[in-house]
Amino acid sequence: MWNPMHRLLREAIKKYPTHELIFTGHSLGGAIASIASTAFVRNHPEIGNRTSLITFGQPRVGNLEYAQKHDEL
Repeated sequence: MWNPMHRLLREAIKKYPTHELIFTGHSLGGAIASIASTAFVRNHPEIGNRTSLITFGQPRVGNLEYAQKHDEL
């Protein structure tokens, strides 16, 4: 699941180098968006300043350490 998504995102970033990347989701989709955005920005820090996360009704994901690292991104 992650590899095809990362490949498509990398291609989109190359094609649209000035666009913002927004991860979004509702409920379980919000939790997955949170994990996906964290993984993507950790692997591609150069896009971190152009990446946003918007969730609705997201259940708690991870522990305190995860939340702190996520906020740093």
